[in-house]
Amino acid sequence: MRLKTRKKEFQKKPKNRINLIMYLLFCTFVLSLSVGYAALNREIKISGEATFRVEEDIRVTDINLSETINKGLENYAPDYSKDTIKMGVDLNEVTSEVVYNVEITNSGNVAMWIDSIEAPVNNNTNMEYVLEGIGIKELMQPGDIKEFKVRIKYKEGITLPENTNLDIVIKFNFTKPESILAQGNSGNETSTFYNGTITKESVETIEFLPTLEVGDNAIGSWDASYNKDGSVIAWYTDIDNNDLYELYIGGVGEIEAPVNSSYLFGNFSNLTSITFDDYFDTSKVTDMTGMFSYCSSINSLNLSSFDTSRVVYFSNTSLSGGMFYNCTSLTSLDLSSFDTSSATNMSSMFNNCTSLQELDLSSFDTSKVQYFGYNSYRGMFYNCSSLTKLDLSNFDTSSAINMNNMFGGCRNLTDIDVSHFNTSNVTNMAGTFANCSQLINLDLSTWDVSNVVNTSLTDAGIGLFSRCSSLESIDLSGWNAINMSSIQYMFSGCSKLNSIDLSGFNTPNLKNMVGTFQNCSSLTELDLSNFNTSEVTNMNSLFNGCSGLVSLNMNFIDTSKVTNMSYMFQNCSSLKNIDLSSLNTAKVSNMTAMFAGCTSLNNLDLSTFDTSSLTNVSTGYYSEGMFYNCSSLTDLNLNNFNTKNVTNMSYLFSGCASLNNLDLSSFDTSKVTNFYGMFNGCSSLTSLDLFNFNTSNATSMARMFYNCSKITKFNLTSFDTSKVTNMQSMFYGCSSIESLVLRFDTSNVSNMSYMFQNCYMLGGLSLLDFTLNDSINLSGIFDNTGSSSAPGKVNVLTNSETVVEKIKELYPDISIAFIDV
Repeated sequence: MRLKTRKKEFQKKPKNRINLIMYLLFCTFVLSLSVGYAALNREIKISGEATFRVEEDIRVTDINLSETINKGLENYAPDYSKDTIKMGVDLNEVTSEVVYNVEITNSGNVAMWIDSIEAPVNNNTNMEYVLEGIGIKELMQPGDIKEFKVRIKYKEGITLPENTNLDIVIKFNFTKPESILAQGNSGNETSTFYNGTITKESVETIEFLPTLEVGDNAIGSWDASYNKDGSVIAWYTDIDNNDLYELYIGGVGEIEAPVNSSYLFGNFSNLTSITFDDYFDTSKVTDMTGMFSYCSSINSLNLSSFDTSRVVYFSNTSLSGGMFYNCTSLTSLDLSSFDTSSATNMSSMFNNCTSLQELDLSSFDTSKVQYFGYNSYRGMFYNCSSLTKLDLSNFDTSSAINMNNMFGGCRNLTDIDVSHFNTSNVTNMAGTFANCSQLINLDLSTWDVSNVVNTSLTDAGIGLFSRCSSLESIDLSGWNAINMSSIQYMFSGCSKLNSIDLSGFNTPNLKNMVGTFQNCSSLTELDLSNFNTSEVTNMNSLFNGCSGLVSLNMNFIDTSKVTNMSYMFQNCSSLKNIDLSSLNTAKVSNMTAMFAGCTSLNNLDLSTFDTSSLTNVSTGYYSEGMFYNCSSLTDLNLNNFNTKNVTNMSYLFSGCASLNNLDLSSFDTSKVTNFYGMFNGCSSLTSLDLFNFNTSNATSMARMFYNCSKITKFNLTSFDTSKVTNMQSMFYGCSSIESLVLRFDTSNVSNMSYMFQNCYMLGGLSLLDFTLNDSINLSGIFDNTGSSSAPGKVNVLTNSETVVEKIKELYPDISIAFIDV
């Protein structure tokens, strides 16, 4: 109803649209008969119901003498034609003038103006003409009659010449103004647009119209033209009183989109509809980057009138956001009329169109497209999470160089045939299929990846097939990865993948294998015999989470340049044995959590490991020790292990519940500051020789022997604890110890809570040289502690009266005695 009301305001005479059309046709017919010509040069569609032809009919209709000044004379009567006037004068004094009245009439049905004026005939250069009352590019509406004067006089500073006569012809170049809309901007929803004062977020609808007449209900209006010449007028109303505006953009006939139409409607966040009809001309546009980006409320767009034949950029590598980027409510889009033959960049074109369920791109010509993706998260279809199918059978990718994240995040896409893709020029395939979690089949056997350098987004932990969690098998046997430098996270999260054929992989330039097979939990075997890893420096998390692997042949893997093996076999929970004798670890500095979570591993011989460069075996975080939770490990050979540069051994053997023997005689702990939970849960160890341990830099021994329930004695006389601040739960659960002598410097310790809790068999405890500061935490230090003959009772000897006092405060019934040592 609102639309009909507005139509009445703009078309005041004929109430019926068909009557209007007949009326205009009749006027055209009459003018053709009476004037003898008609400049009919364009059809305009009226709201999709009918068309009429644009008539450009503007002409000179009269000229007559107005006045003569100071002996100015006419040599002959003036004359005129459609676009010229002819005059002849005689100026007998330098102050002489002749003035003419001229009349121009616009009898057409569109606004016109004088684009330029010239004088093709002028036989006296000492004289000039001056127009009064009219100017260049001054709009004349249909039906306007413009009267103005032409004054002929001598130029300033001229002395009276011998020739005082002038014959002159003045030609007016009449044209229909180019109504070019002002350029868009990439500002957010609170920014203004098209030279106006209202914000993008305040607009709910946009409609283009072939008129410069502002509607009666307009709240405001402004010049929205590119050239600021009044050829495009914008006005707005609020008919439904919801504080959101209906925006109308009017021009002379069709309104031209600027050549650079990037972000033209970008960030109109409350926009629900745009009506173009045939009043919006995109035929000159070369850049549509972000044109509708962040139009998050619009659910459909009719772009059937769009001429995209010159568009080079539907996205731009120097700008962010493709044409429909983040149109999150868009459910359908008809692009069947799109001519994309000039396009070179389509990255991010449909990025984050999360509601788009289908997309017909059968008319797309992609033969020149180089960019189907660019940098992180700028793939053509990235995060089109509602798309279930996509037919790209017509796609020509012969010019493509970048497919970064092209289909990334299309998590409902079940099938896509890209077997015909020509990838011979592609250098970047980072995350191309990442997070396509419903994709079951993928035939890439014929892809040419010889120029591909990168397949991963290192900043986001995303690889070529990351989290394709429904993919069961993939054949890459034909891939020649000769230039590939990174396959980081390539198959990460492919949890159903049970077969990967990499037999043809040639990787002489490979440097990065971080997380390549991470969480491929269904893989039971993996043949890497053809892999060339001679240049690889990083194998962090290479097999992390491959919980189905029962064996792994590492004999063909060259690790001579590898510096990082952290998390390499973490959570390979089915791996029982692994021969690592061929691994060259001379340059490896990081082995954090390397075998953590290998719960089935029963023996591990690392005696051949060269760890002279090793600095990290843990991060200090729970579960990140090198052998954390190797719960089935009974035999661990660490002979020759060099730990001279290691500073953190927290949780190193935590959870190794089956380990009954551990030789750490080669360990150099002189730089270690953190022993937190080092032997936590080593419940099968019966003894532990740490006499060679240098703990002079240690600050934490909390939970160090937590639940070492079978150890019967400790010899810790070599321990230097002068820098230790935390001894919380240090011997917690050491339930087989019957006596313990500790000569510790505890002057810096602030926490001894639960230190001996659940040491059920502990009958005698000597705390020699202990110092307890005033703020120390002793909570639960002797809870559930005692000997077999006197459960819950422990006999404590100390040479510190302060210790006696503080312990008596907490445990009044405890047996504690002061000895003078």
